[in-house]
Amino acid sequence: MTKNMSKRSKQNRHLVSLVLYKNKWVYYDLEDKKLYFSFSKKPSKNHQLYTVGLTLLSLPLVRLLNDLTIFSIPTIKYSCLILCSCISLFVGKLVVDYYSKDLDVFPALFTDSEYLEFSQAAKKNATLASLFIYFTCLTIVVSLVVYLFYSAFLGLLIYSIFLFVLFICLENKVHKRKRIVKSL
Repeated sequence: MTKNMSKRSKQNRHLVSLVLYKNKWVYYDLEDKKLYFSFSKKPSKNHQLYTVGLTLLSLPLVRLLNDLTIFSIPTIKYSCLILCSCISLFVGKLVVDYYSKDLDVFPALFTDSEYLEFSQAAKKNATLASLFIYFTCLTIVVSLVVYLFYSAFLGLLIYSIFLFVLFICLENKVHKRKRIVKSL
């Protein structure tokens, strides 16, 4: 590959992922206002098995922690909230950095019919992304209220997970998709 054919993400922090189209991620560069492709990497089946296994193994621990009354002590309640928030944001930053490294992007070339198909998929994806962000924000607020008023560990866990998800969405500029797709 020549230097002109690919770009590295370290120089392209201004890329916004729009949609997965025909096994290629389509990115929009906010700086040069062009579309780029990046070939998708398929997740391994072992990764999915580990995720499901870890989730199933952690359920008894969550149930045990949810029944503890220690979270009703204000110092512990707020300390756990701050700690879990920091951990969620830190892990989110690690994940964003991991997935943005070694990202090769190539100029996107579409035929007229492909561009129309891509445009429709991008519009649908942008709408779903906006709804997902609203849902995530609502879930964060509700779970935080549940944790603060009822001292339920499950509320803290849900808050932490969705804070992590929201951080990743904001770092990847998912909230800009709708505006970008309208301008295409």
